[in-house]
Amino acid sequence: MAATIQLSYRQVADLARQLPASEKRKLARQLVKEVEQEDRSVEDTLTPAQRKTWNTIKQGFAELKQYKEGKLKTRSLKEVLNEL
Repeated sequence: MAATIQLSYRQVADLARQLPASEKRKLARQLVKEVEQEDRSVEDTLTPAQRKTWNTIKQGFAELKQYKEGKLKTRSLKEVLNEL
């Protein structure tokens, strides 16, 4: 039976910093995997309207990531307003 140890975020972060790089990567992959599973569990409880909103938010973050990576061009507010 595994014992549960209560650690603060800071304590966990301090411990993670002491790991070798390969172990940090392994930990990061595991944490991402667990968070993605939790996200999917939460998404399963959303109403259709909430799901639509959530998908719009996720799309916005994906586009922001693409912009930061230089894969997506944006327009200035002035250009958008000129179209109207």
